[in-house]
Amino acid sequence: MTQDARRVSRVLWLLGLLTVGPALADLAAQAQPFPSQLPLDQPAPDSFLVVFETTKGNFVMKAHRDWSPLGVDRLYQLARAHYYDGTVIYRVGPTASFKGGYVVQFGVGNSAALNQAWDAAGIADEPVLHHTGTGTVNFARGGPQSRTVELGINLTPNTALDTVSYEGVVGFPPIAEVIEGMPVLESLNRQYGNTVFEHWDSVMASGRSYLDRAYPGLDRILSVAVSTRWGGPDSTTIIAVVDAFHAALAAGDSAGAVALLSPDAVVLESGDLETRAEYAAHHLAADIAFTMAVPSTRVTTQVHQEGDAAWVAAVTTSKGTYRDRPVASQGAELMVLSRTEAGWRIRAIHWSSRRL
Repeated sequence: MTQDARRVSRVLWLLGLLTVGPALADLAAQAQPFPSQLPLDQPAPDSFLVVFETTKGNFVMKAHRDWSPLGVDRLYQLARAHYYDGTVIYRVGPTASFKGGYVVQFGVGNSAALNQAWDAAGIADEPVLHHTGTGTVNFARGGPQSRTVELGINLTPNTALDTVSYEGVVGFPPIAEVIEGMPVLESLNRQYGNTVFEHWDSVMASGRSYLDRAYPGLDRILSVAVSTRWGGPDSTTIIAVVDAFHAALAAGDSAGAVALLSPDAVVLESGDLETRAEYAAHHLAADIAFTMAVPSTRVTTQVHQEGDAAWVAAVTTSKGTYRDRPVASQGAELMVLSRTEAGWRIRAIHWSSRRL
């Protein structure tokens, strides 16, 4: 077996991991973790992606440890432990510490005991090392050492957060930036503004159960996934090939889609394994029809390259109607690519999905 073949074989082995991922995520989401259950003293990678699936679609944030080491360490541990799965996005409203800003906020726990435990686990204050702007992410805070679990995402530049003095502490250090999905954040339910803070004791006592009862219709975080693998010298080109394949499906261009598949490509879908020719003759037409009929949001979560082999993982949320039947599903996608004389081509595709 050649070195490239070994790489492709190794990547194909990962196909099985995508089929168990959602089940593991569901298991982890059964209960929010307490501080004592997490390795909070362990540092995070220098940079990583966090994919948030919400009731309105997906958004992706990229964390930068050099912006706020302690803050990014906390985000990494919370996201990996699925702390945010199922939490309510309880605030889409104006900033409180200065006028003119707008933020999205979420992260409160779902029991009094949990919230008390996290309130006692605040991280040390850090200086502002990166300017706040539209799409940057900060931990919410009150006074000293009060950053714990609640995240705020800036829908407006909010540059005043760099220098505002609030409760004896100066500035709100950014920890990450939203790189995909700002329209999703803009579409979140904002009918209640900041009114949730008028009943904050009830929120802290019961979390989601109170919010669902007192503020019906609020959006929520459905699931969270962390990726620490991102990049490679040809990552932009590799992603462009994958995007071109999906664009061909959306345009009904079967020839264009097939042209991006290598001659020996395999497609795993709906329990079947098809060759390039079999896929072109069978499932391709149905994939085109579904893609053209059902609005979907696809977010790339991993891009990894090893020499002339690469793999790209993505998650997809699809909501709409297909053949007169409602559709609401989350999908996982893994594409394996290799470099050929004609450029990067897709060698294998694996799709799986579950109902929302």
